[in-house]
Amino acid sequence: LRQALMPTLEALYRQDPESLPFRQPVDPQLLGIPLWSLSRCCDYRRRVSEMREMQFLWL
Repeated sequence: LRQALMPTLEALYRQDPESLPFRQPVDPQLLGIPLWSLSRCCDYRRRVSEMREMQFLWL
């Protein structure tokens, strides 16, 4: 399945090279974003309840 999907994913990446920052999971602790600010400002955890990243396709 991975080999079958790889050409499609590579074509999508070439179409939108600016999507590079969005291809990796977001780690608020690593980025130094306090969890209280996430809940008060943008409700990140509530709005993004099911995080789906392209990284899982590489497994």
